Amino acid sequence: MNYFGLNHKRNNISRDSLLLEIYTMNLPLYDLTLIVPTFNRQSFALRNMRYWSGRDIVMHVMDGTKLGLTPLQLAQLDDNIHYHHMPELSIGERLNEAIDLIETPYVTFLSDDEFFIPSALSSCISQLKADDELVSCMGLSIQFEYKNGNVIGRRFYQSLENYSLLQTDALERMLAHMDPYVMSSMNSVVRSVVWKRSMRLLCIGDLSTFNIGELLFELAVCFQGKTKVISEIMWLRSYENKIIIDHAKTKSFFIWWRSDDKSEDRSKLLSCISSILTKTSNEREMVKSFMLLALNRYVNTYDKIIIGKDFFNDIIVKIWLLIPNNIKNILRLVLKPFIKFNTTNLILLVAKEWSHEGVKTNFIELCEIEKVIQYFYKVEK
Repeated sequence: MNYFGLNHKRNNISRDSLLLEIYTMNLPLYDLTLIVPTFNRQSFALRNMRYWSGRDIVMHVMDGTKLGLTPLQLAQLDDNIHYHHMPELSIGERLNEAIDLIETPYVTFLSDDEFFIPSALSSCISQLKADDELVSCMGLSIQFEYKNGNVIGRRFYQSLENYSLLQTDALERMLAHMDPYVMSSMNSVVRSVVWKRSMRLLCIGDLSTFNIGELLFELAVCFQGKTKVISEIMWLRSYENKIIIDHAKTKSFFIWWRSDDKSEDRSKLLSCISSILTKTSNEREMVKSFMLLALNRYVNTYDKIIIGKDFFNDIIVKIWLLIPNNIKNILRLVLKPFIKFNTTNLILLVAKEWSHEGVKTNFIELCEIEKVIQYFYKVEK
């Protein structure tokens, strides 16, 4: 593939600078399985499958769409891509099925319209191999979309920078993870034995009522061991499709968690979680108490952050709307040395700017993904 087919001169990024910053092409990922659920977005899932086809990674796509991909569409994919059409199963049930498909030491989870930079995945595996106490490792993220013929983006989940849970005590890790909460394991490279136990929590049927499957997965991972985020761009978070967040369900969790008449239901949930994560009765009681303390911390912290954040943002937005545009531009220039404005730009320039702060990026692999996205919109879609 021509990795330099784009006009990098246009992006102020020379071919030589790209070559200087690449580490190693096609690092082996034989030890990693990639799990990708999809539903009614088969064109994006197919884009993802084509990208990973022929690479040294195992990929399982769990499709809940009514009509599956055709044999002709699948015929062009190499043997490392495994497509499972399961229209009768919910996403939780499909992920539960995926657990039994994993045979590699490490596994990671990705949405159907998103990308990982392969060399960053390899960096995470290297971290896990070097430290037996580490169970999860991930890199930093850029959010992207396709607009006016360009792939543009901005830094995403900046709270991941320098984030780690390296406390020796499991409870300390869990409490630290909830105060404040940072999603740092869901899209990380995880040891398979840890991922399988944690994913079974996300698949518990009753949890769909509250949108807390992700939260319990995160808690389960850090209960089982240490986690860290490396200073390398790994996850390209798509903004191409509408993100559905059911705030009503999330809010209902807080109401349910605090209701006096739901104590028995909460106890049943905690018992279910502990039975998945541990074996002996003593361990189960410990997990129940840890989960109870961690979820209480999450609920209390969430209240303080959201109430304060909403109040502060409301004031700032109202003031900002009253300021003329020419004054806004001057303020941006004056405040730039003191405030990091997370502006949208060409995705390569976003990565380049981040690299000046010491964040590693495999620019050749990033360019390849940019070309895949552009081709998708100009030719395939």
